[in-house]
Amino acid sequence: MYRIVALSLVLLLSFISCRNNNDSSNDLIEYVDDFDYPFYNLKLSEIANIEFVQLKDPDKALILNPYMPLNTYIGEDCILIGDMSLSSPESSRILMFDKNGNYIRTIAGYGRGPGEIYGMYRMMVQKESEKIYVFSIDGMSLSTFDFNGNCIKHDKITNRRFFISAVYGDKILLHENQSQYKTNTRYVDHGKSLVAIDSETYDYFDIENPTYQRLFDINCMQSLYPDFIYSPNGIYLQTLRTDTVYLIREDLKIIPRCVNKCSMEKGYDAILPVIETEDYVLFARNNTVTAQIRDYSHYIFLKEESKLYRLPCSNISGAYIHEKLLQNEIAFSSINVSLNPNVLVVYWTHEVLNKYYDRLSEDLRKMADNITEDDNPILMILTFEK
Repeated sequence: MYRIVALSLVLLLSFISCRNNNDSSNDLIEYVDDFDYPFYNLKLSEIANIEFVQLKDPDKALILNPYMPLNTYIGEDCILIGDMSLSSPESSRILMFDKNGNYIRTIAGYGRGPGEIYGMYRMMVQKESEKIYVFSIDGMSLSTFDFNGNCIKHDKITNRRFFISAVYGDKILLHENQSQYKTNTRYVDHGKSLVAIDSETYDYFDIENPTYQRLFDINCMQSLYPDFIYSPNGIYLQTLRTDTVYLIREDLKIIPRCVNKCSMEKGYDAILPVIETEDYVLFARNNTVTAQIRDYSHYIFLKEESKLYRLPCSNISGAYIHEKLLQNEIAFSSINVSLNPNVLVVYWTHEVLNKYYDRLSEDLRKMADNITEDDNPILMILTFEK
């Protein structure tokens, strides 16, 4: 009897070990830009919950850059929008709305002192403590606010080469945009590209650094152009100048997640992960030369099959993805990524609503009928849970 129990425990532990070792979040996904991937038929409504919120009170909080706000965070009781006119860095502010779109308050005003921001580069939110972190390029300062708008801490970032990029647990990640790059005439290596600071004290400490083994030559891009995207398994670190997308896990361990196996002499098309659930990873395709989405192609990696597919899409030109969304197609880019894992946001301005008015659903058309060009946009929230 004892031997049977002992053997059963051994087999159970072996099974658990295998499951952990085969964790699909650690699988390396490879993409080749000239391979003809099979299509996988999938509609947006099959994998995403869709919600529309009319952002109100434009007289108190008119969004200055409705086509591309800096950051958007969807909280349990509020919506936070990092807003700044691209032509006026002094217009930086954070707008708070409730879940029905009613204006609550403006957090941080114009200036260079405590409680003020100028030239906001990024807004970050720590969900558990309900703290907002704002990094301003002008003066290289980091400010911490609570959800009531109180400034808790304000200080300079001592290492001017690093930019605040993401908050993860009680750590804030900083990235050196020009740590390494390669052009037709030179190669630059400034050393570490990733460090962290304590979110309470702003003290620096060392963490593992990603290894960029393949850089490609583009003479006009003297930067890595990094992007940080939140997922349930960690934070994706991806750049337009390297072939590897890394996943930064909760223990700050950095593992390669996706490799673009392409020729890198003249730039290439790369797929960049945006959404990850238990069953799949969704990718958008970018061109490393133009940094633009190419023909709105999207890909899906099915974890159970360990196989990459291309998603069907109509041929749509122009800057808007709204038409594809109205056709129930999967469409997004990095500007639609929110500060929430697996949540995308799309802003529908009065201009866009008028352009596609005849194609709007009945509910969205009723909302469109009640706004003018002087009103705030309608916020479309797509939550990927399926």
